[in-house]
Formats: sequence, structure tokens, C-alpha cells
Amino acid sequence: MCSGNKPPPNAAAQACYPDLNLSVTELVSFAARKGDLFNDDAGGPDAQQGQRGHQQIQKSRKAPWEAEVTLKDEWLVENQRVTLGGRADLINRSTKNIILEEIKTCLIPGHLIPETRKLLHWAQLRVYAALYAHMTPERQENAPLALRLTYFDLTTQQISQQDDDILPQEAIEYCESLLTVYLRWWQQIYDRRTAARAFARDLSFPFAHYRPLQRETAAEVYRHIRDKQPILIEAPTGSGKTLTALFPAIKAFGENLHTQTLYLTSKGSTQVQAESTVRQLDPEGYLDTLIIQARDKVCPCLSNNENTRSSCTGDNGYCTRTVGFYDRLPSARNEALRTTLTKVALTEIADTYHICPFALSLHLAPWLSFVIADVNYFYDPLVRLSCFDEHTNSRVILLDEAHNLPGRARDMYSAELDSALSEGVRKSLPRKAAKLKKAISKLVHLLRLLDENPINEKDLTRLMYFPLQNLLQALQQDEAEAEITGSSAMPNSSFREWLKQLYRFAVMLQLLSAAHISILTKNGKERVLKIRCLDASGYLEKLQSQARSTIAFSATLDPFNFTRQQLGLPQQTQGYRLPPVFPEENQYVICTTYIPTHWRKRKESLNPLVELIRELTRAKPGNYLVFFPSYAYLEMAATAYQAAFPETELFLQTAASSDSQRQEFINLFLNGGEPKLGFAIVGGIYAEGIDYAGTALLGAIIIGTGMPQPDDEQQQMSQYFSRCGLNGFQYAFQFPGLIRLRQTAGRVIRTESDKGIIIFVEPRLLRADNWNYLSTHLKMQISESPAQLSQQIRDFWQLPEQ
Repeated sequence: MCSGNKPPPNAAAQACYPDLNLSVTELVSFAARKGDLFNDDAGGPDAQQGQRGHQQIQKSRKAPWEAEVTLKDEWLVENQRVTLGGRADLINRSTKNIILEEIKTCLIPGHLIPETRKLLHWAQLRVYAALYAHMTPERQENAPLALRLTYFDLTTQQISQQDDDILPQEAIEYCESLLTVYLRWWQQIYDRRTAARAFARDLSFPFAHYRPLQRETAAEVYRHIRDKQPILIEAPTGSGKTLTALFPAIKAFGENLHTQTLYLTSKGSTQVQAESTVRQLDPEGYLDTLIIQARDKVCPCLSNNENTRSSCTGDNGYCTRTVGFYDRLPSARNEALRTTLTKVALTEIADTYHICPFALSLHLAPWLSFVIADVNYFYDPLVRLSCFDEHTNSRVILLDEAHNLPGRARDMYSAELDSALSEGVRKSLPRKAAKLKKAISKLVHLLRLLDENPINEKDLTRLMYFPLQNLLQALQQDEAEAEITGSSAMPNSSFREWLKQLYRFAVMLQLLSAAHISILTKNGKERVLKIRCLDASGYLEKLQSQARSTIAFSATLDPFNFTRQQLGLPQQTQGYRLPPVFPEENQYVICTTYIPTHWRKRKESLNPLVELIRELTRAKPGNYLVFFPSYAYLEMAATAYQAAFPETELFLQTAASSDSQRQEFINLFLNGGEPKLGFAIVGGIYAEGIDYAGTALLGAIIIGTGMPQPDDEQQQMSQYFSRCGLNGFQYAFQFPGLIRLRQTAGRVIRTESDKGIIIFVEPRLLRADNWNYLSTHLKMQISESPAQLSQQIRDFWQLPEQ
């Protein structure tokens, strides 16, 4: 009889590590992976399909078969007590050799499942066998346990099975080997986390003095983390909002109130600020901070440099960093724990072990104390890391620039299918992908037949579900055959773009709700079918509830009720506001009433607008930005200005610009030199998240109300909010516009010593509701004529009379 290492009832582990609860899935996913990196879910059944498939097989088995059998027992491995548990799909105890069966649903024939995936499936089944043997030592004779792996193709209803057997002692030893791998890593993490908590407990505020109300607000953040409550913090530029959120979150970690901090951002520039603040607090790297960068920023195979790309692309079209990825991952993972994990260090480790740096960062994410990442890794249904579905309510979310999340989330829960793009992909595929080409052709034909708009939710699902499923099946089969043969027949960039579009549309089709509309765009025979989310708060609410506490902060969160609803936070969520840190007299804000900006009167606005710009830039030479509500208006004004003052060089924001072009535009203002005049878009990339400190920006002219264009989608959004009992105009137009204006105005004063001027060009801002809102945050003056404006500018800069 074999007994394994089962601890006696009151046995104590010899080491100082706490008891651990571990699922079979967690164990296998971490310790049993071998071979190549692959996408676990691409093209496979969704959760509901998989559940229905499991139940169909289980119901077909009569007694003495048992379904969903709980297997759970204690183990003592590496001097640590572990409770390992899971649920076996099917067990038959009536035969001499007890049968354990694992069901896997798929959209392709079972024989096409790649071996790398099958290895994981067999590992899971062997661990269930080990658990069964461990729980029943009286039956651990030499009789082997029968193992059956069942693949159920949901598209054809075909079942394929593979059988094997394993001796109880062999199964137990195999499971113990996996537990050893897992625990040696887990114990390293535990030791690191223990040291990090000690560091966090002893951490002091890094400055001698707090800013006004900063200490009180930081205390509120700590209290809300302790009490498992969310909080909204509006903190103007220079008030130290990043530190105000970070410091108490780290202190709460030190008091064992949570296990991980997720610092989520919507822009790369705020990631840099977050990393800088963490390094300032923790220069030695006790907190094991990880920065997850976008894949196209770090993956060599997606680099713009051809030599860099070719360094990791094999002859068969696969990235060589993904081949054998899991064989090299353990060494890279251990190396990552031995260094301060900067972005450069992570890349160097990935290069040393020739693995994908992006995938390495994702595999480290569940284990490290502090993770800085884009919001999509937590909130996007297609990008969200599966590790965040585990150990919920143990993480704290620090949501920076929180006002950006509602718009980002609406995009996350929207999708589109483009017939022209699909047809282009079909034509680019080789002949051997015949089944895939045929499935794409059917989808293109269906899209081109569409003629009505909008399509209601039920019709859309009925129309698109089966064509999409057939296409996903063809895709998965093509991918599986490519893995088996070791060659990829799929093109690169356009195919990847189309694939993202397809998967997102398939997922959104399952998530359709009253908050979605469909929009059909026609261009000749081509069609673009869009699913647009009008309000993502319902989806965000479910995800916010998985955090212990969400600390949402930004310079523009007021109106708090609006932001609270948009972020999916509970109605009782409290809002706090920090005061400005710069002297009030350093900023001069004017609202002009004499220049009409309504789109019908834009031509007549050009001459007085050109004169206004000239007056401001001539009075006090320096760097200025003029923000417009649209590219069309911007281009009209640029043409008029250069016609009047051809000697002045203008720097214009363009609709299509690369990252390097954007940075070049920003550097023009940050790097000093001759005075510069730029034209940009209100609420655009140069109006948020850019730190124009010192003399980088002396003033800004902001034109319009900031409101979104009143197109059909925004009108439907307004109607949707009205149906929900809210003020549709405010939620779809007014509040987003006012927040956008404040964000844009916030570019001018960045430090306590900065001095600058802001001019709003919009008579409608004098309307009572707009004025009351803006004057709460900005000390506003009115200018009713060019002469009055000129005098106000000169008075502010204390210039002599002309």
C-alpha cells in the first residue's frame, strides 16, 4: 500500500509558512506547462457553451457514473501543509479499475487538439487521480486507476476519447512533483512579500511636510482600504495626487490589509509618473514592482526595426521566443525575483532566456506586490488577465486619471465587423486554408446583404451568431493544423487586426444589453456593422466589486454623482477634493463673449479669433497652444492665421500621427528655444496628461463648449440616459464637455511657480449652469470686446500701457 505524504490530523508543518489552499487548475496551470506559448482561449467555446457541453456529456452517463465529484485533501510537501482541491467531471467507482474522466469541449475535432494543450489536460487528469488515491489510502493497491480524456466537438457533436491508466503511487508522486515546483516558487514569493510588508510598515512619508489637506486625504484613502470601500479624489495638478493615493495603499499593504496594488492608467505618460513615484518611495525595490507595457512597445517581433523583428522570427513564421517558452520560463521567472524589475531589467531577462518579454510580464503579474498597467488589463473583457479573476477582494485598485475610464470602457465593450477588411484577409489566405476562406466568404456575403439600421438586439444575435461560430471553428482548426504541422499559413498585420475585430465582435454579441446599439455604415457594396456601447457602467460595476477598494483619482472628477455612476461605483461612494497648490493670482482665466463659435458661424469667427491669438502671443512672447473642437475648425483657423501672419510658424496636431511625431510635437514646447504657437484639439492627446511646466506653456486659448459632436450615437446615448431616469443632455454632452474644458485648461499651471493665462472662447459658457460649474473651479473674468481683452492681458502680465 502506498500512502503518500498525508499529514496526521494535528501535524504542524516544520517550516514557518502558512497553510495553503490550492486548486487543481492553479497547480496544473503553473507547474505542468511545457513547450510552446499558445493562446489558451483563442477561437474556443465560451464559458456558457463549455458548461452546456459538459452537462450534455454528464447527463448521458447514468448510474453508477457520478458527475462533478469534489476531491479535496491535505498534503505535506516541502514541509508545508497544502489543501489541494478540485472537481472531477465524471467518476465511475463500480469497476475494478476506477475510472476518472475529464471532459474538454472544443470547436474542432479532438485529433486536431495540439499536443501542448493535451499535455495540460492529461496533467489535470493525473492530479485528480492523485487526489483520489490520496483520499482513499485503503484502496491504494496495485490496481491502476483508469483515466479517460474526452473531447466533445460542439459543432459536430462528435466525441473522441483517449484512455490511459496510472498506478496510485505513480499519480501521487507526480502530483507531489508538481506541488514541489509550485511551493518552491510560492515560498520565494512569500518571503519577498514578507520583506515587502516589513518595508511598507516602516515606510515614512518622503517629504518633510504635507501639502494642504494631503495628509487628511491620505488618511481617508487608508481608511477606505481598511473598510473595503471605494473613494473618489479630485486633486488639481501639483497637489501630489499620485503620492496621496500611493503612500496609504503601500502602508495598508504593510498592515496585511491587501495582497496586491494595481495602479491602472489610461495613458503611458501617467505610467511614467507612477513608476517614478514608486521608485522614489522604494529605491531598493522591496515592493517587487512590475510595469506591464503594451505588447507593441516591448515585443521584438512587433518592432519597427527590421533587424530586431528578424531576430526572433523563425522559418515557419512563428516567433522563436514562443517556441519552448514554458521550458525556459522557470529560469527567467526566478531571475526576475533576484533583481529590481525595471522595464529595462525585464527586457534584459527576456533577451537572456530568449522568451517573449510581454508574455513574461503577464506571467509575473499574479505574483508581484505592485503592478502598473493600462486599464484594459483589468476592465477589458478580451484583454483582462485571468489571474485577476482569482483571489478577488484581495487587491486594491489605484485608478489614475479616472475621468478617462468611462470613454475607454465604452470602446472596450464595443465592436465592429468590416466587410472590406474581411474580404481583403480572405484574398490574402493561401489555398490550403480553403475552409477558412469559405467561412470568411459567407460572413462577407452576409454583411453585404445588410440594409437596415438599426438592428435590434435579438435580430443581431440571430443573424450573426452561427456565421461567427462557423468562422471561429474554421479559425481554430486552421490554427490547430498549423501547430501540428509546425507552419503558419496566416499573414501578419492585417490578419491580426481582423482577428482582434472578429473575436471582439463575437464576445460583444454575447454581452449585448440595453446599453448597446447597432450602427450600419454603407459604402457601395461594403458594410461596416458596429455594436456601440452607450454606457459601460454596468460592466464596470461587476469588476469594481472584485477589488477590495477602488481609489479613483483625477484633477477632474466633479460632478461626483456623474463620475460615480460612469465608473460603476456604489451610490454611497464618497468624493474628496484637494485645493489648488499654486497662488490664485498666478493664473488668469478669461471667458470672451464676442466671438461666436457655433458651427454655423465659424467662418465669421475666424478674423476676430486670429486677432485674439495675435494679441495674446504678442503681449507676452512665449509658448502658446490654441485648442479647437474639431480638425476642420483647426485647419480653417490655421489657414486664416497664416494668411494674416505668414512669418509665424504654426505647429499643428494631425489626425494621424505616430508616437514619435507626437513626442516631437511635445518636445517643441518642453525643450525651450524660440516662442512657439501650436494648434491642437480640445481633450486630445496634447490636452491631457502632458506636464507643460515652467515656461513650456504661458497660455492656452480653448474654443467651444468641449461637448462631443451631436451625431447619431451621442443622441442615442442621451436618449438612453433619459430612459434610465438621468438627465440625458448632461450625461451625454454637458458634463463630458465641461470636464474636457477643465482638463485642457489644466495644462497651463503645473507647479507653484508657474504663471499663465487661459482664455475660453465660447459665449455659451456664460449660461448659468456652465458658469456655476466652471467658476467653482476657476476664478473667471468676462471679456466683452477685443479692447477689454487686450487690457486684461496687459494687466495680468503687468505690461506698460501701449
